[in-house]
Amino acid sequence: MVSEALEAQELDKKLQSRPVENALRLRFKRYERACVAAILLGALFVAGTAYVLQQSYRTASTLPRTSAAAELRAFEAWASEHGRQYATPEEREVRLAIFRINFRRVQSENARGHSFKLALNEFADRTSEDHGQPGNASWGALARVASSRH
Repeated sequence: MVSEALEAQELDKKLQSRPVENALRLRFKRYERACVAAILLGALFVAGTAYVLQQSYRTASTLPRTSAAAELRAFEAWASEHGRQYATPEEREVRLAIFRINFRRVQSENARGHSFKLALNEFADRTSEDHGQPGNASWGALARVASSRH
């Protein structure tokens, strides 16, 4: 009888411990799934970062290398085509520097292989600030004129 009582007590203990065991198993499964998801997400992040870095390196290495002489020739051709003449040599140098920045931006974007191509227009020797100055039409100025008419 003593052994039966001990077996009954052990059985009661097992039955009482099972809900805790089941809860622990459930929590462990959730934790396990969360860990797997975190690992997969981390791997995806690493792969994405590697791809982006590879693309940036590839783009940087394939950018057209233009010499200062080639940029000067492009500026001269552009200025002739658009009838640009500058009042002073200093102004010409400033406009050439701005043109070079815009020229490189166009070359860089076109080298990326987009479905579109950029080109230089009559404003290639201008900055964004130049467009807003008096005497130069800008979207802001046009919007002000349009709103004052209504």
